[in-house]
Amino acid sequence: MSVEPLYVRVAEALGWTRCSRSLAAGLSPERFWSGRPPKGSDFRFPEDDEPYYEYMIPRYDTDWAATGPLIERLGVTLNRHRRRADWSAHAGEGPETDGPTALVAACNLILALAGAGKLPR
Repeated sequence: MSVEPLYVRVAEALGWTRCSRSLAAGLSPERFWSGRPPKGSDFRFPEDDEPYYEYMIPRYDTDWAATGPLIERLGVTLNRHRRRADWSAHAGEGPETDGPTALVAACNLILALAGAGKLPR
């Protein structure tokens, strides 16, 4: 099993590179990972002569502001299962994934699509 949190694995599937734990003084290192977002993303990049500039990785597993646009772009449908008290996510003819929250189900779907080579860039 991977040691990276779910949101970091999603970031890597989306094209983030150099993902690593940030050393924020006095803060839990599990909650703060940084990396380089893919070119063409909404992140503003410094000048090309600063190759080591990194950004905090968004919490795709808990932050609707980060994951909502992905859900829309990928055409993800989210369904709540009342009896099981969890969520499922699917997009088109792709796989269906589950999770305890809607965002976790969407993150699991992104990883499944990436693993199958079906995640659009």
